[in-house]
Amino acid sequence: MYGAPPALLIASLHDPDAARSVRALVLDAPGVRQMRRSETAAHGTVLLARDPDLVRSLVEWFQLTLG
Repeated sequence: MYGAPPALLIASLHDPDAARSVRALVLDAPGVRQMRRSETAAHGTVLLARDPDLVRSLVEWFQLTLG
């Protein structure tokens, strides 16, 4: 009854499997989904360590989503 919680999905454009998965989840999963793509070549939490703009985006998303 609650529905799906919002999600921010992030992937590198240099990681085709992750980018494809993120696109599919944004289109198919229930609830509010936002997608961010990075030009930085990395995967998972390494992507956050290498791309400071993503960290800023993540913080902003939490602020907007959680109020």
